Amino acid sequence: MVITDSYHEEYIQRDPLESLACCLSSNLKSNPRSYVRSLFFGGDPRSPSTGENFRKIFAAAPNLRRVHRAIHRFSVHYPKDPADWGVSDDDQWLLPHGNPISWNAITSLADNCGSSIVDIDFCLSKDTNKSPEALCNFSALRHLVWDTVITLQLKNLSAIPRNSWSNLESVTYVATRSKTFINFLTYLDLPKLHTARFLGPARQLNDTNQFFENHGRKLRHLEIGFVEDDIHIFDLCPNLKTLDSPAQDAGPPYADFFTCSHEHPLEKIYIKSNERRTEYVEKNEYLLDLDLSNFKSLRSIRMSQCNGWPTEEREIEGNQWVAWAEQIKIKWGVNLLDHKGTAWKPRLMPYRKPSHQRAARRAAIEASTGNSS
Repeated sequence: MVITDSYHEEYIQRDPLESLACCLSSNLKSNPRSYVRSLFFGGDPRSPSTGENFRKIFAAAPNLRRVHRAIHRFSVHYPKDPADWGVSDDDQWLLPHGNPISWNAITSLADNCGSSIVDIDFCLSKDTNKSPEALCNFSALRHLVWDTVITLQLKNLSAIPRNSWSNLESVTYVATRSKTFINFLTYLDLPKLHTARFLGPARQLNDTNQFFENHGRKLRHLEIGFVEDDIHIFDLCPNLKTLDSPAQDAGPPYADFFTCSHEHPLEKIYIKSNERRTEYVEKNEYLLDLDLSNFKSLRSIRMSQCNGWPTEEREIEGNQWVAWAEQIKIKWGVNLLDHKGTAWKPRLMPYRKPSHQRAARRAAIEASTGNSS
């Protein structure tokens, strides 16, 4: 454990959590205005729950604002932007981990710190039929990472106020077979929600239509795998500015995923992947089949599998990424970016306006010619 006065943070790696609980209890007695604001914890995720110790810790730190798991590359500089969670500068997946905590610890956190907690990311121990009523005490919650196979009891859902999480801005949901949490989110109003990240196997997200029907219009930033084609993401989320696909378990990509029945304001796409082998590059041939006619605001498609742009003429001629980048640029006016976010700059081919812009220009010329005659 390290305590830093400048940041007022507690960093805990492994036990003794009981010693920390005693320390915080003593501190609370001597200083009712406890200075502890952020709690990061780690350890072996396979170890048994230490829920009782966490319950004691939360009870002794009533002014907590953040509770996070440590990431395996432990750093005090935890990303503040939800868009950066789970990704490092070199696009390698960062797996949050830590001892799972019990539902009793969560209820203790909600009872003692519910009005101050703004940021939560932890792993809950497996459990079933837990009432979400305790979760409603997190009245100040703004950012949430939900990673658990716990099952919520939703029979009395109508008794829970829909405005319970009225301050929630971003949510990261690690998909499991249990759909009770996503159903709980769907029920709530969530007026300030603007960012959603859906991680885990894409096949576990094929029944999220109702969530997007209720909240899709609020979203500006979305991360989701290539779900089945009966979920029309861009029709359900008409105000998206950025779309990312997860680095793991995103499912097979396909061109029809990027379709929309109306003009869409999407500006950036980021396709993440941990795979770098050549055979996986071929899976990106769907890029040539994209119909981006309703994405006139789209500026770039970033591909983490693209390791950089060639500089030698021989390499350029046989490079698949270069061929795709030039065709997408010519056809749609969209830049293809490599894993660092750098666009390909054609050496040989002059830039031409996108086909739909050229067609509009020809139509305008023909119309003016017809009027003059």
